[in-house]
Amino acid sequence: MKRDIITPQSASQICKAVGVTTEDIRIVRMLTSSAKGKGRKLQQHVCAIIQKVFSLPVTDVVSCSMGASGIDVKLSDRALQELPLSIECKNTKKFPSLSALEQSQANKLEGTTAAVAWKPFGKGYNKTIIYFDLEEFLELWEKHGEK
Repeated sequence: MKRDIITPQSASQICKAVGVTTEDIRIVRMLTSSAKGKGRKLQQHVCAIIQKVFSLPVTDVVSCSMGASGIDVKLSDRALQELPLSIECKNTKKFPSLSALEQSQANKLEGTTAAVAWKPFGKGYNKTIIYFDLEEFLELWEKHGEK
């Protein structure tokens, strides 16, 4: 019998529905190191884009080490003057829940707007999306947007 690959979610329900036992399938889980690698790659991409758009040196926009507490993208004082955001990065299959934005808000630096950068599954890094609270966006635009 051919062995199919499924994720751990609902494995027993799927087995029951298709009439096979768990011995007939292989359950695959992403390794922690692989998940951290995906996140690290997104953080580095976000840093590179910010550096390029605002003509900032590498030292002004830094990707934090995986597992470190706080925001994922550290901006220098100079960079914060250009882009006052506290950025949390999420490289997940599904759109991150509001808990990701809440995490960014809990870790945000004073005077910045909490934001989440997300790369949709199966899309290139050029499709990275950033989202934040509407009222905070409007305040940010009022202070720093084009006049």
